[in-house]
Amino acid sequence: MAARSIRQTWTASWEAGLSHIVITAGTLDEVRKALELASDDRRLFTTVGVHPTRCKELVEAEEGMAAYIDALLDLAKEGGQSGGHWRVWAGLRPAALL
Repeated sequence: MAARSIRQTWTASWEAGLSHIVITAGTLDEVRKALELASDDRRLFTTVGVHPTRCKELVEAEEGMAAYIDALLDLAKEGGQSGGHWRVWAGLRPAALL
């Protein structure tokens, strides 16, 4: 069987009765890609954050941890301001992590 594209998989999911899908992103780059994908369809949501198994990327970020987290928060806020439909929990401030 040939591999399906992600959009073909989503189409099959909608046809099977699925109402929403959460795209899990575990790094800053993955968040950017997931937000781009989710922007096309209001049934798609995405996480915005760093997965615990990917913390090394956060700790070793060239720009520093606080800037990395600020970039994640900026992406989440930008998405909400541009008509995005994801929900943002920003209770943890970057300074709290340092």
